[in-house]
Amino acid sequence: TLFAFPNFTLGTMMFVGLAPIFITMERAKTAREAFFKTWVYVFVGNSLICAWVANSIHDFARLPWALSYPTVLLVSVTEQIAWPIMAALRHWFHRLFKFRPILLTPLLIFFLDKYIPKIFPNTMGVAFYKMNWLCQAADIVGVVGLTALLALTNELAAILWERKVQKKVLQRHTVVGVAVIVVVFSYAIWRNGD
Repeated sequence: TLFAFPNFTLGTMMFVGLAPIFITMERAKTAREAFFKTWVYVFVGNSLICAWVANSIHDFARLPWALSYPTVLLVSVTEQIAWPIMAALRHWFHRLFKFRPILLTPLLIFFLDKYIPKIFPNTMGVAFYKMNWLCQAADIVGVVGLTALLALTNELAAILWERKVQKKVLQRHTVVGVAVIVVVFSYAIWRNGD
């Protein structure tokens, strides 16, 4: 359970902790490559985060370890499939239309994460579970809205790191990204004090 519910707050780290996968998405030459590299990331991540499931299966279902952990691997094959689909769609969109809509990635992950069936319905936004003040924003957009916020901040961090986009686009993304963060944080802080 260390990976699922650690004794320290991962929430603040998550605002930029996924930036490496967004950098990988930015560097992908094809939508297929973006899909595959993102899939590998979420497969490995989900397998580590859900290691506790193998222990539960072993303890409660009395399955031998040889079957318990492969069950987690099997679940991890598709559990976070919204992320690789989002990576392929954003790559395809950027290449086809030659521009970057500011909120495309957060909107894609919001809808894909919300509507693609999963065994564990919680998304990466659940990393904020110890940040009570920020969790207040979930009463409007749900946990998937917090996941979309993660996508926004991490994509912005990746764009700032890579600096491959035009200065005007970079400024526009930064202004809109910061505005969204300020609105969400302000609402969450206000709601928390309510």
